[in-house]
Amino acid sequence: MKARQLEKLGVPHGLAKLAKWLAAEATKAGVDRRRLADLIVQIVDDPDAHREDPHLGELAMQMARYKQSAANAFGQDTPRMK
Repeated sequence: MKARQLEKLGVPHGLAKLAKWLAAEATKAGVDRRRLADLIVQIVDDPDAHREDPHLGELAMQMARYKQSAANAFGQDTPRMK
């Protein structure tokens, strides 16, 4: 998969390179490309549920960290626009 395709699936730009590499490895291991795309969307939505995935577990862990840092950056301490 190309980085742009991964970004369209919801992978942040900063994680696209890792996702691309892991997707290529998963494809080599026999994971169907359609299944892979579905799995990536699931990881974007709920990374903690996929941390143990044999092919994309590293992406899930990094996605969880990314989401946590984004939540901290835009947490409840940030004044809201009215």
